[in-house]
Amino acid sequence: MAKAVNDQDKAVAVSALRRWLPLVCVVALIGIAYAAGLHKQLTLETLVRHRAAIDTFVDANFVAAVVSFVGIYVIAVALSLPGALFLTLAGGVLFGGVVGGIATVIGATIGATCIFLIAK
Repeated sequence: MAKAVNDQDKAVAVSALRRWLPLVCVVALIGIAYAAGLHKQLTLETLVRHRAAIDTFVDANFVAAVVSFVGIYVIAVALSLPGALFLTLAGGVLFGGVVGGIATVIGATIGATCIFLIAK
């Protein structure tokens, strides 16, 4: 009887850990991102300052640039970093309205889905 209760307590503890671990990880990542100053890098000034280098990369590696943009957008949305407006505008400027719009929607959807599944 005592062994059954002990196993049940372990199962409850494992269940609680599985439930809270993703949330703890996201909160830790948000804290690290803010402590590292990443939220200050998603500004219009930063995009304008690095425009020539970004344009060169996009021209040389269009597919890799779109995939990188979607990845950055996913991270920004999932970690609730400010700057999504500038990323959205940058997507349109760098890739054109159609490709930039599609990449933005994909990144926002995946990022929102990630944070929803973690919070669920």
